[in-house]
This record gives sequence, structure tokens and C-alpha cells, in this order.
Amino acid sequence: MANYIGITRVSTEKQKDTRLGLDSQADAIKAYVKSVDGELIEVFEECLSGGYKEKIVGNISLKKLLSPRPGLLQAVEMCKKTGAILIAKESSRISRSPLVIE
Repeated sequence: MANYIGITRVSTEKQKDTRLGLDSQADAIKAYVKSVDGELIEVFEECLSGGYKEKIVGNISLKKLLSPRPGLLQAVEMCKKTGAILIAKESSRISRSPLVIE
């Protein structure tokens, strides 16, 4: 059985306050993990505009790249620590940058 760490993200404080986007993303993650008989260890949340652009200059560490993304950084660190798989409802919830997704 595989272990999973989820990440959810909404763009505005209003979306965060209503929880609709966060809860629907978390529900989709839980449904997938259940469908593959996996175990969901934790789901991390973030509120960050989709207009945020990761600035990649030269050789940059993952920690520095994700420093503006504390929820994603915590999720990645927990995946590394536990060997879990990072999961999101859509790749855009993780990042729009192919480098970050890799």
C-alpha cells in the first residue's frame, strides 16, 4: 500500500475562508487515494495567487525555490522523510513551473 501526502491551493483569502475550493480538492485527493487502496498521511493547504511566478535563476535549491510556498515545501519535505507520494487534484495546484513539478 502506497502512502500519499496531499497539497491543496486556492488563490484568494475569500476562497480560503469559504473552504469550498480547499475542501473539494481535498475530497478529490481522498477519493483517489481510497480508489488505489492507499493511505493519506496528511493534506497541506496554501493560499497563494496563481499569478505568482517562481523566479528561477541559476542553480537554485528546492528549499529556496519553494520558500514562498510553505505548505508545498512542508509537503515535499514530508514526502522525502516518509517516502510518500505527493498528490494534488491538478498539477496547477502544485505549480505552473515545469521545473517545480519535476
